[in-house]
Amino acid sequence: MLCNHADKEGEITDKNRIHAVMAKNGVKHEFTDLFGVEGTNFLKAIELPESQRIALDVLLGS
Repeated sequence: MLCNHADKEGEITDKNRIHAVMAKNGVKHEFTDLFGVEGTNFLKAIELPESQRIALDVLLGS
């Protein structure tokens, strides 16, 4: 069980980091589930400064 809990904590932390990248760059969205298929496609398509784009891609596992 410890591994499952740790995985969920890591997932939550990554989601928080993704939200932080978006906030830092003034990116807003109206998705009810940013991490669903449409939201993920949106995240992969938004234009960001290179360092932020790399960070977001790493967080998305791209």
